[in-house]
Amino acid sequence: METAFDLAKEALAANEVPIGCSFVYNGKVNEYRNASLHAEILAIMELEQWCASQNLDFAEVLSQSILYVTAEPCIMIVYSAKNERFGGCGSVLSIHSDPSPYPILVCEVDNRSDESIDLLKQFYKLENANAPESKRIKKRQ
Repeated sequence: METAFDLAKEALAANEVPIGCSFVYNGKVNEYRNASLHAEILAIMELEQWCASQNLDFAEVLSQSILYVTAEPCIMIVYSAKNERFGGCGSVLSIHSDPSPYPILVCEVDNRSDESIDLLKQFYKLENANAPESKRIKKRQ
């Protein structure tokens, strides 16, 4: 989770949405950050590419990996801050406990919610210079 928070802080410093995400497989961390995609989806896509480059079975590696993300994802993972609008792990839906033909999803919450929410608040106090001009909200000084 520490790597995910480090990446969220890097994103904030670059005026990006401060959501960090990292995979841990066999004790090794793969780091990902991209505001244009959900961090967890990008991480899964890049993990698949990494598996191909290492001649590893993607499904096997994925089933043995843990994904850490700093805010409640839409449908998965270990996270810090609940997402009362879109969360899929108990806030809005409980996809992790719905009946499914797929392997059981284990979804855990850590105890760093305040830190995650603080990063998001810092971001939303700023004008997002990376947003399209028509979508920017001018902040009052």
